[in-house]
Amino acid sequence: MKTTRRLGRHLVSAALALTLALFTASCAPAAEIRVSAGFDNGAVYLSDPDERFLEIEVVAPERGLLRRPLPRPRLNIALVLDKSGSMAEARKIDFVREAAHRLVDQLQSGDRFALVTYDDQVDVPIPSEAFEDRRQAHRVIDGIRPGGSTNLGGGLLEGFRQVRRRYDPEGINRVLLLSDGLANRGVTSPDELSRIAAGEGEGGLSVSTFGVGSEFNENLLSGLAESGRGTYYYIDQAQRIPDMLAREFSTLQNVYASDVEITIEVHAEVVINEILGYRFRRDGNRYVVNVGSLSAGERRRVMCRVAPPRWARGSHRIGQVQVRYQLPGERRPISTSQELRLNWLDDRNEVSREMNRDISEHSAVFQANVARQKAATLVDRGDVAGAKMVLHESKSRLAASPVQSEGVRKELGANEVYDKAISAPMSAETQSSVQKDIKYRSYQTLQQK
Repeated sequence: MKTTRRLGRHLVSAALALTLALFTASCAPAAEIRVSAGFDNGAVYLSDPDERFLEIEVVAPERGLLRRPLPRPRLNIALVLDKSGSMAEARKIDFVREAAHRLVDQLQSGDRFALVTYDDQVDVPIPSEAFEDRRQAHRVIDGIRPGGSTNLGGGLLEGFRQVRRRYDPEGINRVLLLSDGLANRGVTSPDELSRIAAGEGEGGLSVSTFGVGSEFNENLLSGLAESGRGTYYYIDQAQRIPDMLAREFSTLQNVYASDVEITIEVHAEVVINEILGYRFRRDGNRYVVNVGSLSAGERRRVMCRVAPPRWARGSHRIGQVQVRYQLPGERRPISTSQELRLNWLDDRNEVSREMNRDISEHSAVFQANVARQKAATLVDRGDVAGAKMVLHESKSRLAASPVQSEGVRKELGANEVYDKAISAPMSAETQSSVQKDIKYRSYQTLQQK
């Protein structure tokens, strides 16, 4: 009898231990985002402290490193489609319908979905609601027909309204905006539309944009995505529309962290002269950069030009970096921070030995891409001579880089190719395509997208 009782107690204990282990495993936190911050050279010369490049890298863990399967977040999406008359060309509207059908096929119970279309007018054939009737959504998509002008601003605003109606604090709330033309109805100012996107971003909504062909305003669409914490896609050929929308949707389904915000706080005597490739907010000595969401395995790299003061010999704390982010399905944000230090030395040779080759290469690549963006802006304004001067200065900096790597040589080659392209006569359509391509490549490099 006693043996039976002991056996019973052991079985109960084993069951409790197993239950506790399973509960602990199911509640175990996922692997954390990895944050690193460092300089192209961690030392500065006492008498003449040169600028330093601060690199901040934020990396989401690979799927294989997660302690539990990555749950698919709930999606609250408004698909905003251009159906102006130009969408009839090159079968663009056919490929848009195909892309929309593919997206609808991947929606799940619990997702929220709205379809907004625009030409002169803005229509909402599918208002935002919990996704249930897949067949009806397919029938509505089949009925999209092109005609009219391009009220892009109206479509964007309605997309935001639809997502805001069903805002999900624990899900992904995003507008997907596609256009092949210039905004010529309603709100058309790029600055005003970017301001609206930034305001919605502060409220938890994001926007990704898709520009098709050679007629759209790439500065507007890339600015909307950057201000709105999403991603910009340049689609040079209409048949690529379904794949690009599928790529964005795959990213949304695999979001590991959303609203990833980097705050750089520096000592009052330290100056950040530039943050390359990202828009930012400044409040005194605090600089805030929002890099949007991160899918498993994705990284974002932020590069800053920092001017150190003349301080005494030794290692000094110059500030800190804080990264704050939200895990889908969680209400409480997570934050991590890292101290920033530089070492003041009175021997130039000692300073030289402190160079970080990887960050030095990355800074050279970032500077080259910023230069090509600047050159492209000058070409847009008709100042080809000014653009060529910017490219020449960039080539000189690359040639003088202390790291002559394959990456640096690739940037030199890209500068040469673009220099020759803007020197040659070309049609307006070809020039538009060249401009979009060069800006998009720089956007992808600078934002690691």
